[in-house]
Amino acid sequence: MLDHDLLQKLAVRPSSTKSTLERAATGEPFFLFSDTAWELFHRLTREEVVHYLDTRKRQGFNAVLAVALPRARSDTFHSKYFHPNRYGQVPLMNDDPRTPNEKYFSHIDWVVQAAAERGILVFLVPTWSRWINGAASFGAFLGERYPFLPKMLGGDSNPIWTNAREIWRRFRANGREVHDVPIPTTLDLPRLEWFDVFRSMGEAIATAEKPFWGQAGAPLLTYHPTALWLPWSPDALASSFFGDDGWLTLDACQSGHADTPNLVFDPPMHFWNARAPHAPISKMVAQSVGKRPVLDLEGHYEGMYVNLAPGSGAKWNGDDIRSGAWQSVLSGACGVVYGHNTVWQMYDVEHAKIAPQIVPVLGVEASESWKEALNVPGPGYIAILASFFGTLPADMNLQPAQDVLLSSAAPEASRDTDGRVDVMRDVSADYSNLLIAHSGSGYAFEIDLEAVFGEHSVTTAWFDPRTGTEAPFQLCPRQTKFTPPSAGSVKHDWVLVYAVTVMQSQ
Repeated sequence: MLDHDLLQKLAVRPSSTKSTLERAATGEPFFLFSDTAWELFHRLTREEVVHYLDTRKRQGFNAVLAVALPRARSDTFHSKYFHPNRYGQVPLMNDDPRTPNEKYFSHIDWVVQAAAERGILVFLVPTWSRWINGAASFGAFLGERYPFLPKMLGGDSNPIWTNAREIWRRFRANGREVHDVPIPTTLDLPRLEWFDVFRSMGEAIATAEKPFWGQAGAPLLTYHPTALWLPWSPDALASSFFGDDGWLTLDACQSGHADTPNLVFDPPMHFWNARAPHAPISKMVAQSVGKRPVLDLEGHYEGMYVNLAPGSGAKWNGDDIRSGAWQSVLSGACGVVYGHNTVWQMYDVEHAKIAPQIVPVLGVEASESWKEALNVPGPGYIAILASFFGTLPADMNLQPAQDVLLSSAAPEASRDTDGRVDVMRDVSADYSNLLIAHSGSGYAFEIDLEAVFGEHSVTTAWFDPRTGTEAPFQLCPRQTKFTPPSAGSVKHDWVLVYAVTVMQSQ
């Protein structure tokens, strides 16, 4: 039985500043620390769910993203679109969203309840990367059954589509490869729009949940875009598609898994640079200021090949994830969504032996297991970041502050990517009580301290984002330039912490 009272206690909403989240029941600040577990409902037994949730709770996660109508499909089962869960149940009767399978959703109830009992909020994805008939009906069903759970529409999709296969056909007809530039024009390709489908689902969820929320707020709803390769399309941000819709209470993007502008698309996929999440986040902050918090729903996954290219041999590692997460938060994100390439797909070699439809994708080796991948370095690094922000005074109003960054010694090639220096400051008073600066690769930088602190005395320290330890140091008179203890790559990112002395003594 799903305990709605427990879900209400865990529910989150935008804070009064509309830049952060808070618990709806208490107003307590909430820093989102979510895992990506797209296949949680479909590929795990209940015993495995317990192992997964217990591990993530121990590591400090307070949310997980999971999909109701799954990403994977197989034509070898009685459903045309969905493979069954571990108990032989598919999501829908006759593949019709208007007739959900009660046995399937009873299992989701159990998972949601098990997570809630561990203080973990399930961030529910109604459907992965596909539009559906009966969107309003299915949205109302989810809103009534799972009130207080954050929900993410879209599922790595966009409401504007064209015939991408036609682009590749034109390439090959001319004897060209997809990496050649420029690509044939897309302006004359058929354009399909699905705004009404996603909008009707979002509105139905919000309407269905309104009686549950009462005066406490509204559901936390967002849209998970993918990158676009259409030159006339909007930026791939939730607010660019649905910014005027009342149901959109959280803005979102994905910075993706690539670090090159010429992956297979030209013009480059908007904002798809995993080393520069500040780009879409900063734009969302500008578009959504005073309206809604912002979040990167899908950054680079630990253990995934860079550029999704197994031939490169290079994989995103814990250092990449850590440095990128600090860049995201100091650019204005209300939390961090972590992901591991083996964990999101819940691939396990032993399960694959008895379930032929379970195949590893995106470079995961057939011998791998999600159970082992739970214990890589990334979650520990993000837990340190979450603890850092979670222990700051609740009355602070931290906002990005690149205007006080005077200079950076980072090489020009990385100055706007993973060598970037990001600055955030408290703006709750006439002067700042706190300034935080993150040097993504440890390069020196200059800060306009007078603009931030005036004549107030400050304490200074280098915070090590690998260990969570601080090393205080004495500030020299009129000092503006700061050199971290080490530099050269994302292995050497450092955080500078300035605090007004009086704040430390309170």
